[in-house]
Amino acid sequence: MNSSSFKFLCVLVLIGFSKNTYGQIDDIKKNNTFSGIYASPSNLNATKKIDFIDSDRDEQDFEKSLAREIEKRIQEKELRDLKENNATTPQQLFEKRRNMETWGGRKKYAMIDKNLGVFEDNTETITIVCRDFGNEDGDIVRINQNNTTIIREMQLTRSYQQFTIPLTLGVNRIEFIARNEGLYSPNTAGFMIFDQNGKTMMQNNWFLATGAKAFFTIIRVAK
Repeated sequence: MNSSSFKFLCVLVLIGFSKNTYGQIDDIKKNNTFSGIYASPSNLNATKKIDFIDSDRDEQDFEKSLAREIEKRIQEKELRDLKENNATTPQQLFEKRRNMETWGGRKKYAMIDKNLGVFEDNTETITIVCRDFGNEDGDIVRINQNNTTIIREMQLTRSYQQFTIPLTLGVNRIEFIARNEGLYSPNTAGFMIFDQNGKTMMQNNWFLATGAKAFFTIIRVAK
């Protein structure tokens, strides 16, 4: 074989090899499911925004919201009391109640307990606001929960006093026990009870002789 024939043969071999190689590449592209998909390069230095939960802030916001809701309910009750007692101002209503209690102080009240009812709810706490709705004459109450004293002595005033009681699952019996009758008989209190979201569960007044109790029961059920 002369040199010209050898060179010609080499060229044919190279051409055949090239076609076979490009054909394999085309086949790979055709059979490759991910061909044609563009993946953007990752930016490892990009700043990520993370929204952390501020539990203290959330709790403060909730407490403020609850306080506003309770204050709203108290104001609504004050307006109802004025209307029901044909009074035009809080001072006029106070004078009526004070006169009623002063005259009532001449009577002897029997030691009769007052059952305020039974409620079923899934609230985890209750908030109680109470005050002396007549004379601020030194009325004192004790508060028990399931026969355990949680407030030994609380003197009722003209201003609302507020406290929150955690509830256990099941039966919660809350008792207000009159420790005295103050200067004018009987022991008088106006109170409201709210669930953990500020919803009014109950509102009532009591007239209690010394040693008598006003009580209610909340059956806390699981959520």
